[in-house]
Amino acid sequence: HDVVVYTMNTFAGYKEPVFNPHHIHFETSARYFHEWMKHTWGDQGFTDFMLNMRIRSILFAALGFAALLLVLWKLTHSLFWGTSGAVLATMTHGYMSYASRFDTAIFPAAWFVVMLGATMQKRFTPLRSIIVGIVFTIGILLHQYMGLACITLALPLLLPDRFFRAHNP
Repeated sequence: HDVVVYTMNTFAGYKEPVFNPHHIHFETSARYFHEWMKHTWGDQGFTDFMLNMRIRSILFAALGFAALLLVLWKLTHSLFWGTSGAVLATMTHGYMSYASRFDTAIFPAAWFVVMLGATMQKRFTPLRSIIVGIVFTIGILLHQYMGLACITLALPLLLPDRFFRAHNP
């Protein structure tokens, strides 16, 4: 049912100047991606809307997998554990199931890992804070409930350093 609703909203965005998107970003960015695929790769057969939407989802799933691999590699300093953890996490979050459909679930699931990686810094400079703010804004645009993830990831930044002394000798 969701796939039909998203497809109808995306096509409404093509025809009507005002439409009611179900999510903040999903339908409009789908339209732009489809137009880009037709313009760039249309002569090679990439003119089918649903094929292009599945490619878009698979690309985002690959981004989430790569981000998860990098975050886990940074935490464990082991490519084996980073890869194993990324494979297990993407399997449990249904990356391939959602990536093969025109559905919204893959976008915030994959972007959360990017948000987590953006906050894993020892020091925040003004530029890094701006970058984290942009990453969080994109997360909220991917799905409204990502606002809760932004709060969850930002709250530890407000805690005093003495709470983290056990990890910082």
